[in-house]
Amino acid sequence: MRVHAMQSVRGTTPLLLAGCLLASSVVSAETVVARRRMGNNTESITYDPKRDRVLAIDGNDVIAIALNPFDEAVLATSRDDAGGISGIGFRKIFDVTGFPQVARAPRGLVYVPTQDRFYFSSVNAGVSALFSTDYRGRVLPELDIHGLASPEDIQEWEGLAWIPPGSPAHPGTIAALAVRGDFISHVFFVRLDGTLEAEVVPQPGTPLEGFFCGVQYWPRKPGTVLLSNCEGGGIWAMDMQTGALVGDPSRPVLPNPMRPDEDVEGIVVRTNGEILVNTYEAGRLFAYDTHLLRNPQGDRLFTIGAGASILRLGWNYDSQELIAAGFKRTYAMPLDLRSARVLFDVDVNREVPFPNGGVAYLGGNLVAIGQRAPDPGIDVAQLDPTLGLGFSLSRLRFSPLQPPALAITGVGAYGPDRFLVRVRADGNALKVFSRSGTPDSSVYLDGVIPTQFPDLPLSSPTVGFEAQVFDAGAGTRIFTGTDLYDGNGVLVHHIDVSKLGITHPPLVNGVWISGNLFAAVDGQTSTVIVYTVP
Repeated sequence: MRVHAMQSVRGTTPLLLAGCLLASSVVSAETVVARRRMGNNTESITYDPKRDRVLAIDGNDVIAIALNPFDEAVLATSRDDAGGISGIGFRKIFDVTGFPQVARAPRGLVYVPTQDRFYFSSVNAGVSALFSTDYRGRVLPELDIHGLASPEDIQEWEGLAWIPPGSPAHPGTIAALAVRGDFISHVFFVRLDGTLEAEVVPQPGTPLEGFFCGVQYWPRKPGTVLLSNCEGGGIWAMDMQTGALVGDPSRPVLPNPMRPDEDVEGIVVRTNGEILVNTYEAGRLFAYDTHLLRNPQGDRLFTIGAGASILRLGWNYDSQELIAAGFKRTYAMPLDLRSARVLFDVDVNREVPFPNGGVAYLGGNLVAIGQRAPDPGIDVAQLDPTLGLGFSLSRLRFSPLQPPALAITGVGAYGPDRFLVRVRADGNALKVFSRSGTPDSSVYLDGVIPTQFPDLPLSSPTVGFEAQVFDAGAGTRIFTGTDLYDGNGVLVHHIDVSKLGITHPPLVNGVWISGNLFAAVDGQTSTVIVYTVP
């Protein structure tokens, strides 16, 4: 069967022309045509009281954000190369690409003023060390954590905070958030020689029993830390000795600055008592005054690129634009990577929390958005480019199928009436589902239980997450992000991801565009890479 999931290219952009020129040359490996960071992926923030500035770990970049006019001038006159990440009052001061692979795109960052150095935490499971640099970004020896019970049970680390020497509890330590196998955040207090002083479990049955991203010492209540929930719900206070909730259990110390369900990744408390927090995508510090009231006049911007935080890519062959899906919004992006405009919110009908199962253009302004968990399936949405909205037409549910459906990582059009689906647990085959099926309104009003067909086996296993079908003139091809197969699943080409500069290789996300032109996204840094395949 000859499947035309993608049509011939309508129009030629300068970048497509560059791709065609490269295609006519003799090349032996993947060649990058364009690369740009398109938005923020801000994890932790920390405070430097000596310079009165905030430092943010954004992807692999450490960004200094000035809080006073003098420091703004210091950053503005710096001669260090900021790699394009700079603006009024902020500037990249170094990156952590010199760290080992396990520490790339850190989750936590803390500045320790007594040492004038930074510590970073890794998202990877089983790590029992903090990674370190000086103020210039020079990599320093790791801080191995001694006395950590069952380090293999650590699922991931998150935020870090400095506990000052004057604290009545755990003075002169680093507070580190980590999630154990119970999927509850624990607070670890680590001395600067690496000794674990205490592991505190937040009080069960209270709002502290959850998954937290940000931690910060609160001088207003000595012996207390502030904790921010990764999944919304505000910022709470915890006693550092007992793990007990401090304050009113019916309301947080601070509400989320945007939507109630928005994440808060980091917290800092300035010397003057002002509190600043950040979210993952906004590229903004949100300010609260000393009375814990929201103070928008105190906000600071540090927006990167086009302000589009991106996880997955699709290709709209009708408009000749990339479809770039982030946690909250879906963008349209030209191939020159100079801009991004919002198409619609990812969660068009509260049916897809975020597109961790991929995105695919189906033609006629229809988009398929994959959902990995908790209810795996595919949402088919209708775009309305004039209104900047998306409307869900159907929500395919895989959970009721037997055997139980697996976590979806990628989806593609497989002819006019079927989807080709990549699932995490099976790298040896791609799954095939119908686009329509039996109506099921038990969970979603537009819910559908599709028909599952026999798998499409692959001649060689893939680690890529995509399942895109296309025809560039040489017959049907299937692209998984790391591998190209023919229509029968026989391997044709393996992508040399070492040429693309991905934070966490192998490359898992990407899309075919035209001819031998492809695009990839490093979801840890919202960096889009356009490249050719030999």
